[in-house]
Amino acid sequence: MFADIHCHPSLYPFNSGQHITYTDPPGIAQRTGMINTLVTNNFSQADCPSLDIGQVRLVFHSLYPIERGFLSNIFTQDIFKDPALNLGEKVIRELLGQFLSPIVSVTNPNKILSKVIFNMKGRRYREVVSENHSYFDDLQAEYRYFLNEADNINHNASNPWQVEIIRDFQHLKQVLQLDSNYKPQTTRRVLCVVFTIEGGHALGCGQSNTVSDQHDEQMVNDTQSADYQQLKATILRNIDTVKKWGPGSNGAYCPLFLTLTHHFWNQLCGHSMSFANIMHTVFMQNQGMEAGITQLGIEAIKALLSRQNGRRILIDVKHMSVTGRRWYYNYLHSVKDTTGEIIPIIASHVGVNGIPSIYTASISTDHSGMDNAYNASGWFNNWGINVFDDEILEIFDSRGLIGLNFDQRILSGYKLLANLEQKSKNIPDSLKPVSLLYKSIWAEPILANFIHIVQTVFNSNRPDKSYVWEMIAIGSDFDGLINALDAFCNARDFATLKDVLLEKFKIRATVEPCLQNINLADMLDNFFYKNAVRFLERNL
Repeated sequence: MFADIHCHPSLYPFNSGQHITYTDPPGIAQRTGMINTLVTNNFSQADCPSLDIGQVRLVFHSLYPIERGFLSNIFTQDIFKDPALNLGEKVIRELLGQFLSPIVSVTNPNKILSKVIFNMKGRRYREVVSENHSYFDDLQAEYRYFLNEADNINHNASNPWQVEIIRDFQHLKQVLQLDSNYKPQTTRRVLCVVFTIEGGHALGCGQSNTVSDQHDEQMVNDTQSADYQQLKATILRNIDTVKKWGPGSNGAYCPLFLTLTHHFWNQLCGHSMSFANIMHTVFMQNQGMEAGITQLGIEAIKALLSRQNGRRILIDVKHMSVTGRRWYYNYLHSVKDTTGEIIPIIASHVGVNGIPSIYTASISTDHSGMDNAYNASGWFNNWGINVFDDEILEIFDSRGLIGLNFDQRILSGYKLLANLEQKSKNIPDSLKPVSLLYKSIWAEPILANFIHIVQTVFNSNRPDKSYVWEMIAIGSDFDGLINALDAFCNARDFATLKDVLLEKFKIRATVEPCLQNINLADMLDNFFYKNAVRFLERNL
């Protein structure tokens, strides 16, 4: 069994008009090319059939309304506005293929232009870029889409697998027939789904009709203004709505957590820089970048965490600005000091940056400077979007959860990634499907990030360090606009990754003190599924 605490099984089919039974796994040429991007390498990473075949029995399904910022700038050409056009191969071939493909394929390691965008029909594109487009309506639509598709699957006698939307831990335990060691006993091919949300904009903010180009950051802190009060009422009403998701509006399908920010300004909190090289020209994310929590954001956080209006929705700190994360951790400290309650911190799809302290780090908003900093990096991506060492300890102390992202650039510094790519190129494509060296090469970033988290806890003054083995999970971000690890870019690859990591950990344990006297097979069972299950036992 495998579990993934952050992936997007319905993002592509919902936005392209497919059913959730759609599957298009990668061939070897696609794995080594521009993963999940542009024209020649479109394939699915976390489609439901791949999750089933890969024995992924638990997914934290991230619902995500596509932000308008992904369709701005170069995406405002007239050709995109024709409702009769399919914004896929034709546009890429005639427009983007000439402009972007040579740049992205040769010089840009991020390679993140997604088929989710390019395969949109003209009607869908017009919806997203409309001045009156509602992100919350999009959220509700994807939620209803998945429920309807799951229902159709479950009533299709010819379908070999089913979907269960999980209500609580006891329901999960019953469906999977978990024994006392969390091992599933069921023979059913079932995909257990726990909903999450990516981006606070999904609550109905950060939209064309809510953001004022001038003085917007003042408005969202002006608690007396009519605009502030109106937007606050909308957000709180929408939070109440998602907390009632479920049959009969009973809240059984209430999302487990919400990733507060994403790539663009959402009026709740600033975001971290996430685009590199040419991509930060294509996708402008300057407004609000590295800004702190707004008064509107504080109200949203309190409503999300409250149990007075339904089940608690935890905050996922991925994508939040460093300034915003500092505020949030201090807020959680104050909650603990005044009430004694410890609220778990989620970092659902991250890597480590190897920098000691989030509280003393100097944060840049200069894209070119950050590109230069990454180009000088070694083992880890040194951007603020990744977690700092003392941030790892904050998550540890809160009994939270870290999901390791499978994006190459998030997991790897420039020198490591260049080395991996070079070594991989030396292996002929015909041998890659069976080459253990090829698989070992692309497992290295997972190993490195995992061990760094463990070392950080072991090097701390925490008297009991045992929780470190329960705090790391898979948060692949599959089908979320990522350039995944070449050998492990589809949910069907988890079993192979587990086998490869076991051998790599055995070798590393001979020189790594924190791995000695550890049952490595049990440790990997924790990483690949038990830690996600245990977290639900405590928090769902």
